[in-house]
Amino acid sequence: MPSPLALRFARGDLSRNRGTTAVIGILLVLSAFLMATGAIVMERMFGSVDRLFDEARPPHFLQMHKGDYDPAALDRFAAEHPGIEEWLIEEMIGFDGAAMTWERSDGSAAGSFGDSLIDHLVVTQNETFDLLLDGSSNVPYPEAGSVYVPVASQQRYDLQIGDELTITTASTPLTLRIDGFVRDAQMASSLSSATRFLVSEEDFATLGDSGSGSPEIIVEYRLGTDAGGAGELPASVRGRSGAAQERPGRDVPDDPHDQRDQ
Repeated sequence: MPSPLALRFARGDLSRNRGTTAVIGILLVLSAFLMATGAIVMERMFGSVDRLFDEARPPHFLQMHKGDYDPAALDRFAAEHPGIEEWLIEEMIGFDGAAMTWERSDGSAAGSFGDSLIDHLVVTQNETFDLLLDGSSNVPYPEAGSVYVPVASQQRYDLQIGDELTITTASTPLTLRIDGFVRDAQMASSLSSATRFLVSEEDFATLGDSGSGSPEIIVEYRLGTDAGGAGELPASVRGRSGAAQERPGRDVPDDPHDQRDQ
């Protein structure tokens, strides 16, 4: 406990330097306020990432592939690995950014994705996991003639609901109405080399029949309680899963904050 003499010196010093004391006090209050605000922002950010992973259920391991593949071999591969709880094959059609243009519904603005160097993959909604979610965390299923665009593309090109997205094909261009925007737990990272556009089954079939774009698949696996076993899958996949590893496989961390393999 401070002595009476020390307390008297402290009171005297504070009374002689009231301006300095007030400034220091204000700075201390502001520092505490900023620290508390920063902690709240970090908690909400990490919490939103956790919720996105819980709701979208991204795969623990995925393998992108172009070319022929053997579905029966993939089925046998999953059956031989009891740690695999769920798996699926997602079909995609990749388009160059220059083949995709957009226009405001009133014609006041337009542009293309030609300056984007990533892969633009057109997909349909999955049923069980690796779900694309809208802004309300709902699982959207676009109607024929509509499309849900990645949030990253929305922000980059200032897209709005009601805008038209046109995909140029070898036959007739397909024009789709933007009905919403989707969050992608798997490909939302700024380091991702691809992004996904969500369309209906009918429009996906139309694009497939057009002979345009680059068809490919993602083979996706979700593991059971031992999700850490994803690290053992890449070696098993090579040459045994029915899809040659032409493109690199990737672990999607069970902990959304662990981005070591992104």
